[in-house]
Amino acid sequence: MINVELAQFALIIPPVVFLFYLLFSWSGLTTSKPEKLSFLTGFPYEAYERKKNSVGFYALIVFLASEALLNVSMFVNYSDTSADIIGLLVLSATLTVTMFFLIIRIHTLTASRERIHLTRFYLMGLGLFLLASLNGLIFLNLSKMSEKETAVFVLSIMQFVISLTVVFILVNPRLRNWAQLEKVVGEDGGSSLKRPKPFVLAFSEWLIIFLSVLAWFLAGLCNYLIIS
Repeated sequence: MINVELAQFALIIPPVVFLFYLLFSWSGLTTSKPEKLSFLTGFPYEAYERKKNSVGFYALIVFLASEALLNVSMFVNYSDTSADIIGLLVLSATLTVTMFFLIIRIHTLTASRERIHLTRFYLMGLGLFLLASLNGLIFLNLSKMSEKETAVFVLSIMQFVISLTVVFILVNPRLRNWAQLEKVVGEDGGSSLKRPKPFVLAFSEWLIIFLSVLAWFLAGLCNYLIIS
């Protein structure tokens, strides 16, 4: 019963906390700017200003920390399955912690430090590719021990679909000129520059974050289905 409850917590708590993070990010409650954040043009680090209001940032940290519940549940449930699985579980936990720091870093490093910021973006994408692929492999192997084998199998395959999607995001040729702005002519004849929609790097960062949430949720659902 405890194992099932832990799996339930690992499945439910992270998405709920992430919704709070999105609410604070989108509403503008965590920034001094009057306009709401656009996920098409705004960077994750622009979703809040820690010195003004840290609620959104703390919600992000709680969300990422809550993802560790999944790894704990997986260790509790499958560590005695085989020696090979233990190694994969350790690697999965390591990648989860790595993603924790990469997502935090992408929220604290401005795009003005272009080379470092872009490197963090690619590392975050690579981390998600590896984590989703690994969890997909783990639950693909574990699906045979579940009465809901077909459902777990399908969800595991979806993890690989997420990994493939990440690859397409990372190899997008538009990322080479991500800082290019659009020229806009106003009614008075004056011109200005603005970010295009979507602003490719900012939008890609949000896609990676959203896909990471989806990947964690699918893994949590697989975990719950196997032991329920």
